[in-house]
Formats: sequence, structure tokens, C-alpha cells
Amino acid sequence: MPGPALLDLLAQVKFLTLFALLFGAGLQLLLPRGKRWIQSRLTLLALLGFIHGLFFWDGDILLAYALVGLVSWRMVREAHHVKSLFNTGVVLYLTGIAVLVLLGLISGTAANRSWAPDAANLQYEQYWKLHGGMEAVSNRADMLSDNLLALGAQYGWQLAGMMLMGAALMRSGWLKGQFSLRHYRRTGALLVAAGMAVNLPAIFAQWYLARDYRWCAFLLQAPRELSAPLQAIGYAALAGATGRSSAVSARWALSPASDAWR
Repeated sequence: MPGPALLDLLAQVKFLTLFALLFGAGLQLLLPRGKRWIQSRLTLLALLGFIHGLFFWDGDILLAYALVGLVSWRMVREAHHVKSLFNTGVVLYLTGIAVLVLLGLISGTAANRSWAPDAANLQYEQYWKLHGGMEAVSNRADMLSDNLLALGAQYGWQLAGMMLMGAALMRSGWLKGQFSLRHYRRTGALLVAAGMAVNLPAIFAQWYLARDYRWCAFLLQAPRELSAPLQAIGYAALAGATGRSSAVSARWALSPASDAWR
């Protein structure tokens, strides 16, 4: 199926990873406001995420980002060198992928209902999502507890790693656009191409294996997770280069008009 494969190659996980990168950059920018200000804002964000995830939408990510942010901002504050901060982020992210592979190795071969739901499961999910009430709250509470378990066991490592990398890139000036336009274009193109090269074999393997649970639920997700930071940083570089190029073009186009008004 070319549609889902293309989505997997270009977008899936990549934009969540980009958001985590920018969240970490925001933590770096907020350090001058002090401990109390950052903690109170992240605590409020966690509370809003909990309420939103329990009563409104089961796909909410605010709680996870706030909880990991409460840990990560201290690591950002205590890091004295950009390189060590970035490398720590890389190690944390790779730890999360290693845990994902480990879960794949110890998991069984029987698919659960979330991977291959039957007609009854689909009908029940449609019922509580459309009718709401305490039935929906109960199901969202179960999903919220599962998400928090996954956050502590595996995903939290990757999320913290991306936040530290984002903070390091902001502290170095890379996310502020302090490098040359040529650098951002070249870096963006290379990182996006490298990420696709990592992810593409796994996409073909999932198609060849007909999304078999034993291989596709965990093990073949690892290449996608590995490619996500490369493509996310590449997208950020290309977006920054496009924005700067557009700004330069706009200033060049408006310069004759401004000269005429003088």
C-alpha cells in the first residue's frame, strides 16, 4: 500500500520527534526564568494533559511531555558543555531504542487486540467514543495508565533524549539560525536522505511480512525510531533555510520600494 508506506517514510513519528526537539529548545530558552517558574508551568501543563487525556481525547501528549520535561530541564541546567548535553541526549534516545528491541525479543507471537482488533472490538470502540460518558472515561483511564507505563519503561528515554538534543542545538545557536544558509540546506538534505535510507528497508520488510506481529510490532519499529531524529533535525534545517531564503528575497524585493519612499 503506497499511501501508508509513504506516510511512514515521510511523516510518522518524525513530527512528534520534531515537537520533542523544539520542546527541549524551549526548555533551554526558559532557563533564565528560574526553577520555580519552569516547574510551575510544567506542572500546570501536566495537569491540563491529565484532564484532557482522561475526559476529552485519549491521544493527548501533553502529560507525557510535561512529566519528562520536569526531569529533563534539570539535566539541561546542569550541563556545562553543549557537546556533552547533545551526546547525553543521543545516549538516552538510543537506550529507548534498545529497550524497544528488548521488548520485541521477549514478546510472544500472539497479536493483541490493539494490533489486530476484531469486529467486536471495533464496534465497542466506536460505541464508547461516540456515546462518551463514564464508559469512555473508564477506557481513557486504562489507555492513560498504559501510556504512562510505556513512558516509564521505553518511550520516556527517547523523549528525554530528544529534549536534550533540542536544548543543545538551541544553546549552540544552530536552532537560532546562526549558521550559513548553505550549511542548513546541505545538512537538511543529508539528514533527511539518511533517515529515509534507514527506514525504507524496514517499510519493505513490514510489507513483505504482511505486518506479522512477531516482527513488526517491535523489532521493525526500531529503524523508524532510529530514522526519526535524523529526519526531524533535517526538516528543521530545511524549514529554517526556506524561511531565511524567503526573508532575504522579501527584503531584496522591497528594497526598491523603500528606496523610492526615501
